[in-house]
Amino acid sequence: MFKKAVRIGQPQIEAIKSKIPQVVGKVEQSKSEGVARIYMKVKKDGATALSAAPIFIDVKEGTVAHYCEKTKAKAVCTHVTVAGAIAHQLGVNIEMTYMPSSIKDLKEYMALDDFEDISEEFNVQPPLGTGVTTPAASSKPAPAPVKPTAPVSADEQEVWEDVETYLIDEGCEQPIIDWVQSYRNTVDVTMTHAAAPVKRPKTLYRGAYLKRALMHIKNGKDLILVGKKGTGKDTAIASLSYVLKLPLYLQAGSGGETKESIVGDRTLKNGEVQFELSPYALSVQNGGLVHYSEVNMMDGETTAIFHPVLDDNRVLPTPVGPIDRHPNNIFIGSMNIGDGYAGIKEVNEAFGDRVAILTLPYTQDFEIMLRDKTGLSDYRTVKTLNDINQAIKTLISTTNQGMASETMRGFIDVASFLVDNGISEENLTIALEDYIINKTMDLDERMAVRQAIRENGWTDLPVSDEEEAYLPA
Repeated sequence: MFKKAVRIGQPQIEAIKSKIPQVVGKVEQSKSEGVARIYMKVKKDGATALSAAPIFIDVKEGTVAHYCEKTKAKAVCTHVTVAGAIAHQLGVNIEMTYMPSSIKDLKEYMALDDFEDISEEFNVQPPLGTGVTTPAASSKPAPAPVKPTAPVSADEQEVWEDVETYLIDEGCEQPIIDWVQSYRNTVDVTMTHAAAPVKRPKTLYRGAYLKRALMHIKNGKDLILVGKKGTGKDTAIASLSYVLKLPLYLQAGSGGETKESIVGDRTLKNGEVQFELSPYALSVQNGGLVHYSEVNMMDGETTAIFHPVLDDNRVLPTPVGPIDRHPNNIFIGSMNIGDGYAGIKEVNEAFGDRVAILTLPYTQDFEIMLRDKTGLSDYRTVKTLNDINQAIKTLISTTNQGMASETMRGFIDVASFLVDNGISEENLTIALEDYIINKTMDLDERMAVRQAIRENGWTDLPVSDEEEAYLPA
């Protein structure tokens, strides 16, 4: 079985503890082997039932073993966080999770037959009709469920449970989770042709800055996300759109932008000149989350158009009259930094003073991100790509060479190429050269990148014709 070190922080444990009676259907403990068995609540044919595959906690070893679609892909699933909270109440700190490729790999645990029901210790009661004897009432009152501010459909409740689990996994405390639920239940926006509907991103942002962004938004602040390419700015914004149930508007800044072009454009329709609002202006008018990328490509005089929207005036001036800012409008600007972005400007001080500015680091687990984004599940290949990534980072930190090859998107492209075309040394070489190595244009630096990869990442990287001609005879 694949195993992975895991650390479940105290904020995650505290956030999930009150949710255990809502998401867990049964908790048992082996009388002889020191193993706990957890069944989650699942929806089946419109009713609540117990999960087919239980989660096992090995109390002696401090490990969790569980099979589901995520663990099959070697990704940590949200069930592990629940198991960690239960283990904490049992006096166990989880340090390792086992990810079997098949439920058959759990046969040693599945064969145990001396479990006793300890559900009542966690205020857990099994779903009706599961054939499980309801435990005696506990002397401790069950935590009161969080009541939504408005009725929600079964589909919406299922989405909320996914959002809530995600927030817990990212370390959000209960006040933030409660605020997000209340916000989602009161969102009232009008969809337009320029808006992307709310949907769950293929890959959710992972890292402390998700919680940090929500804290600022909860406090009424808009944001600017700053970071090198590949730090997850787009992913973070798409994740916030999903979490807050806001349609997403996209607009990009440029050096030729004017105050008027930011809010719209004059067009000729039916022989008449009309002013058509931009995606940004439509988001201000109708509500939604607007991602304005490359905001520092524009000069301070131009970005002044944002000021009255972002301050207490909450109004956008346009050539056709002012637009009052919708209460469910959130502005998030983004800007790239680092090599290749030397020509961009600093954010105007008056503009920056009206927002919270977050500098995103490389926080996401590289291997998990590759698997989640591309479906590349071959452990050896994913590890090789991680080693190559680290080799390039070391080259940059020690010699200041090869910065253009430090590209997260490039590694995602490499992984996608291998998924589509098959894993082989030839395909890995092609993908590395075209998506990683050749991003460095300077010949000397490019040769340094190749050598760094060969020495510290992938020793079998072939010598290219270009490299052969470059090397001294």
